[in-house]
Amino acid sequence: MQTYTFQGMIKRPPGLSVASKYTVEGSWYNPNSGITTRSTFNINSDVTIPVFNTRGAPKEKTLDITWSDAMQFVGYDTFTGSIGDGRIYIVTGKGIVCKGQIEGGPEDGATFVGAGTWLSS
Repeated sequence: MQTYTFQGMIKRPPGLSVASKYTVEGSWYNPNSGITTRSTFNINSDVTIPVFNTRGAPKEKTLDITWSDAMQFVGYDTFTGSIGDGRIYIVTGKGIVCKGQIEGGPEDGATFVGAGTWLSS
């Protein structure tokens, strides 16, 4: 199966010190249709963690998002992940992998799970 990777970001929720809701966003090119689509994944995790964003966000998109089918970016999705020591790694139930360096977040490693909805425009 062919996989594709694009760069996205996770933005820090404003005004909070801990949070359980985050937004993953980025734009990806579909080689089958020739169309670039902006997608967001609004997630709710099972635990609150110290707020974070991906390195350089929102000006820079440094989160690697790997996918294989455009239908992965549609509707409800679950995820499992780990975060800490300046890194994040998330795998969604539909098989999308998000990984990269973060600023903030927990110092020690932690695992978390949750769910959210993919929206595309």
